[in-house]
Amino acid sequence: MLKLVALLLILALLLLLFVTIVRAATGRGRWRVAEHSEPDGTIVVVVTRLGQPPVPVASIPAELDQVAFFDRLADARNEAQRKAAALNARVPKSSS
Repeated sequence: MLKLVALLLILALLLLLFVTIVRAATGRGRWRVAEHSEPDGTIVVVVTRLGQPPVPVASIPAELDQVAFFDRLADARNEAQRKAAALNARVPKSSS
């Protein structure tokens, strides 16, 4: 009987570890920063969460000079990180 209880405990721990790894790998339950480019070269910075529509943060046109482009991209990434942190603070702990 003791061996069965120990085996069930080990299986439960392995299942918990597996679920934790899968959630971390997929980003399930957490808002994160993402970027994509439009056909015209514009970079769009968004905050995304699995199962939710993306929240746009900024669009950076490709025609900017290099310094201005990378300055705006850095600002947009920082703003997106702040938004993601604020949104994650509102996500119930049981879903992350």
